[in-house]
Amino acid sequence: MNKRNLSIGCLTIFLILAAVGGYYGYQFAQQVNFTGFTGSGAAVDVAVPDGFQVNIFAEGLSGPRFMAVGPEGDLYVADRGNDRIVALPDADGDGAADTVRVVAADIPSPHSIIYHEGHWYVGVTSGVIRLTDTDGDGVADERTTIIDDLPTSGSHSTRTVAFLPDGRMVVSIGSSCNVCEEEDERRAAVVVYDDANGTNGR
Repeated sequence: MNKRNLSIGCLTIFLILAAVGGYYGYQFAQQVNFTGFTGSGAAVDVAVPDGFQVNIFAEGLSGPRFMAVGPEGDLYVADRGNDRIVALPDADGDGAADTVRVVAADIPSPHSIIYHEGHWYVGVTSGVIRLTDTDGDGVADERTTIIDDLPTSGSHSTRTVAFLPDGRMVVSIGSSCNVCEEEDERRAAVVVYDDANGTNGR
């Protein structure tokens, strides 16, 4: 066997081993159980630069997702596991919420939240809900379902709402699975609406 054939043979074996190793490495990575992310409550050491500190800002939430700052400066959270939107005011500025104020309850698995022109827009699996606090008491007393026809099947149920500078609303919709060809063109895509009322989605 000459040197050229030997080199080709060694390279071929190397590539096969790399491919097989990569495949099994990928399979193994997918099966790793990250027990540290189960919320066991165990103490965790976090290193931060000088001048910074880490503390618990709020408790009693379950699977919080998106956060946004309201016009008055309070932090709002989509508390997905509790099916609600909450506000976490910190009036004294001590780095911990004074209370957990329920802005809206019975919101099905809220994921994203954004404030736009006097209203809160919440992304839920089937669409978008608009919340309004008409009397300024910090609790939404009006809710309107402006979109309720998004696909709900499949494993990725999160919906993220945003607004473009020209006022158009965009909603991202997760794929129905990890590896597949989507039958609904809205899956694994961003739908654009003409306005905040969900007009003419495309």
